[in-house]
Formats: sequence, C-alpha cells, structure tokens
Amino acid sequence: MNNPTVKLVQVTDCHLQNDPSQLYRNQDVESQLDQLLAHLKSTLPEETLLLLTGDIVHHGGPDAYRRLTAKLASLPFDTAWIPGNHDDADLMQACGERLNRKVIQVRGWCLILLDSTSEPDGRGSGALGQAELAFLTQALDQNSDRYCLIVLHHNPVSVESGWQDLLCWRMQISSGEF
Repeated sequence: MNNPTVKLVQVTDCHLQNDPSQLYRNQDVESQLDQLLAHLKSTLPEETLLLLTGDIVHHGGPDAYRRLTAKLASLPFDTAWIPGNHDDADLMQACGERLNRKVIQVRGWCLILLDSTSEPDGRGSGALGQAELAFLTQALDQNSDRYCLIVLHHNPVSVESGWQDLLCWRMQISSGEF
C-alpha cells in the first residue's frame, strides 16, 4: 500500500425538508447545507470523498432528494450516501448508482457502507439485518488486503450521551439480539 492517505468528509443528519423554506427545529438547514457545500467546494482537493451518513432528508421528501442530488453533482469530488432512519431508501436508490455504492475502494482502503435502518422501533434506533451482516462479512473477506472502514448511520458503541446511546444500533444475530 503505497499511499493509504484518503481525505474524507462526513456530513450527517442534515434533515432537509421537502420544502426548502421550511425550518427544521428553528434552523434553516437548506441554507446551512448550501454554505457547507460551498466551503467544501472551495477548500478541499478533488481527491476528497464526501460521505453523507444518514438522515439526509427528514421523512424522505422526493423534492429534497432531487435538490440535493443537483447540489452534489456540482462538486468536484466524489460523493456517496447511506440512509438513516428518517430517509426513504427507495427514493435514495432512485437517485442513481453514483451515490448508492456499498463498497468504495480508494488508495489501499475499502469503505463499506451499511444500512443500519433495519427493524425500526419508531424512536430512531436502528439495526443491521441478516442480509446486511452477510454483506459485511463478504466485503471484509474480499478486502482483507486493505484497510477497512465501516460506515453506518447509527452509532455501534456508546458515545456516553444519554439520548444518543438510546439510539445505538442493534445487531441481529440468529440466536437473538446482540
């Protein structure tokens, strides 16, 4: 592995609204994202990979996904996303393969992007279903010669935050919950 350095930028929980003028928790999230993307575009090299890691859109509005896709198309660097519990994975898939990759290999690294929205509980937590666990095992086996970074929306371990730790992922194992 000659040069394993990769510039990654992770953005999560944008909660874009279907109507761009609608506030989310008294915040103009559309404008904030526009400002962030403009800053990234002007300061980061083309070798950057931007990862949008879930809750990109609040309750899956199709107009918000279309606007976001147009914004991302103007960036000089690569972008990928995964769903969070507020996203609509089917609408995200309809936006094209470029954004919906599950494995990204770059400079000796393998990024494995997982969907942790299995078995929603209505409170925001997530889980990795059996198919996603099988995919993870296969991706790790196929990339054992690379550094691997696993990307998901729900935190897999405690971050010592009372409210956030309630939303940790649950891993479904054939013998029960993990």
